Amino acid sequence: MNGKGYPGGKPTSDGYGPGQGKYGVNIHAGYGTKGYLGRNRDSGTIYGNKHLTVLHLGSGGAGGVSDDIGNGGNGGGCLKIIAKNVTLLDGGGIYCNGSTGGTETITGQAGHGSGGTIHIICNKLDNNGEICAFGGSNKFGFGGDGRVRVECDIIINAGINRRQGIMERKNMVDKQIIDANKYANRVIKNLEAIN
Repeated sequence: MNGKGYPGGKPTSDGYGPGQGKYGVNIHAGYGTKGYLGRNRDSGTIYGNKHLTVLHLGSGGAGGVSDDIGNGGNGGGCLKIIAKNVTLLDGGGIYCNGSTGGTETITGQAGHGSGGTIHIICNKLDNNGEICAFGGSNKFGFGGDGRVRVECDIIINAGINRRQGIMERKNMVDKQIIDANKYANRVIKNLEAIN
């Protein structure tokens, strides 16, 4: 589902979607987080909510200043899985990442798409892989991250590699909510041990 969200803009045009990148201004798209332009400048708009009551596509980045620079990156797609058991093997994954826009140049860069949405509802999760909804990126910035929510009774390995999202265990009296922002860019293992 990488790049299956709202399309990026053509050269000299805005991207598409609620968090669209704006040509010549805030070129990278947002969704669960804002995009980043460098020099402490945010880009794109945050939309939706962490409960994923509505599944949103990731938004597209703005197009570059010319055809040589290219189109903006597309947003990530959205995916909802409702199953008894979900197992991801080592090296496997579920991806709804935004795509990188255009070419890498200091001037005239195209914007990157934001990540999409992944919502998993199951009895048991055994994840030895990754569940990701990152924004497109290169050395000049990145699109905003999407949203990931996993609701399950038993978690053998969380394996979630996200900067935005929550994990919820349904079988607890007080649901255990994990803010994945605390665990950015690393794999969470043995969720039961995390407070």
